[in-house]
Amino acid sequence: KAICVQNWDKDGDGELSKDEAAAVTEMSNTLFQKNEDITSFDELQYFTGLTSLQYSSFERCTHLASVVLPANLITVGNDVFYGCSSLTSIIVPDNVVNVGANTWNGCSNVTYVHVGKGLASVNVNPFGELTSLEDFEVDEANMAFCAIDGILMSKNGKKLVQYPAGKRNENYVIPEAIENVSGDAFRGCKYLKSLVITKDSQVRPDEANGYWYIYSLEELTLQEGVEGIGSNAFMGCSSLKTIHIPTTLNYIGKRTFECCNNISSIISEVVTPFAFEDDAFTDEVYNNTIVLVPDASVTLYKNTAGWK
Repeated sequence: KAICVQNWDKDGDGELSKDEAAAVTEMSNTLFQKNEDITSFDELQYFTGLTSLQYSSFERCTHLASVVLPANLITVGNDVFYGCSSLTSIIVPDNVVNVGANTWNGCSNVTYVHVGKGLASVNVNPFGELTSLEDFEVDEANMAFCAIDGILMSKNGKKLVQYPAGKRNENYVIPEAIENVSGDAFRGCKYLKSLVITKDSQVRPDEANGYWYIYSLEELTLQEGVEGIGSNAFMGCSSLKTIHIPTTLNYIGKRTFECCNNISSIISEVVTPFAFEDDAFTDEVYNNTIVLVPDASVTLYKNTAGWK
């Protein structure tokens, strides 16, 4: 309250009226940033003159448990509520069209997200690491997004935008209808142990950062038809133990499994092994992992860069 009165109390009565709040058209991104005293800001809804929230406006307000966004808001910038770990729900108003990168990333107590009908675009990882969230809810009138089994998808069902990090399913097979996966789409998943990638475009070389930091992932299966794994694709999947590689794979990028030190077995069906950079796996993996290959190909594997 003190911050609001200090900045926008025009009549000097020591209070902020709804009219004074509605007259505010711009809010500095430093006024509330990293303020640990704020526990609730439902009054933000009365700032109806605001059409955008600047980047990091409420970043790391770690005790902020409740906030209501103004109805006329159009844009919510990058990192606006990043690290607001006490926040419990997110309601994106119908007039919001654009949401930035990492906007609500790390809001680990959020259990409810509703996406309004107007949202048309999001940047990378807007709802990442919401480790208490099991399902997204999207207004049926939204033309750009939908929720399928609680997973945030593009309206046409061809792009996986964000997998709820708190979803309690241990196994997930990416539907074949999915053609690409947004950056950091699975980041911070808490319960997902087994992931099956069903087609090549889902892990397209050098555009595959949708699988970074799936901390819970233990088993990765690439189905027949997958031809390449992009650079850094599974970086930070620190619990990964087993990888299944199909006959069709012919490319593994640089540092593909960086920080994946617990891989203990790789089962490859590739008959004629392809070469790749030896930084695709960590030294721990090269020293401790068992690689199972077709019997007739053992010698070839032993003499091919990346595998030997």
